[in-house]
Amino acid sequence: MFKGFYAVLGVFAAFIRSFAFGAVVVFALGTATLSLGASFNLWSWPTLALAWGDTPLPNAGMWALLGVTALSIALLFYLPANARMMALELSHRRFELSMRDITRAYHIAHAEDRASAFRLSSEFEAVKERLAFLRRHPDLGSLEPELLDIAAKMSFASRDLAKIYSDERVARARTFLRQRQEEIDNFTARIQDARAVVEDLRGHIQELDLTESQGQRDLARLRADPAQLIPEVFTTDGPPSPSIVTPLRKRSDAIDKSLFGE
Repeated sequence: MFKGFYAVLGVFAAFIRSFAFGAVVVFALGTATLSLGASFNLWSWPTLALAWGDTPLPNAGMWALLGVTALSIALLFYLPANARMMALELSHRRFELSMRDITRAYHIAHAEDRASAFRLSSEFEAVKERLAFLRRHPDLGSLEPELLDIAAKMSFASRDLAKIYSDERVARARTFLRQRQEEIDNFTARIQDARAVVEDLRGHIQELDLTESQGQRDLARLRADPAQLIPEVFTTDGPPSPSIVTPLRKRSDAIDKSLFGE
């Protein structure tokens, strides 16, 4: 949007400069013609009633016309520099347009070269082949032959790049990168699955450890609780307490003899 506005503004400014250039030239020629004609009495000097205070200024019209003529002739000395600037601007604009056309033609030829459409190897034949292709192209029919020739030579100069970055090689590289990306995606998915399995196993192991620890604590409690409840019965450490053990009486010798027949 702004580029179009600036383009229109540039065209309008160029028109104003051209109009001002012509107006200065016409004005200088007109005032010089009037001054010369009045000097040779071909017509009278213009009359202008001027006064400085109460003092009238005689021949004010003549001096005014001569001053305007001198000023317009002085302005003419600035016109050559302005003309050179305008010529430079026009040539720059034409150069920019020409470069755009050359670039567009070069891109078309280079794209065709990347597609391996040009087969000739010698420089003259290769440039001629590219030039013929650009001339037959429907989008480049309005370009000058010199621009097409430059674009064809540029395309031939970059033929090595066209071979390196040919459409076939670029397609193969993209296919290879796409396959590598798919392999990386699959590998990442497998890693994520394995990580999920490991986390699941870690959770089971932690759950089993907790269950085993709880079982050990329950077993220790079951072992300790009876000894705390009835220590006289369930205590196994040390000799039995005398208060709960009744001693047996010693047998006599007569009983032993009667029992064993002695």
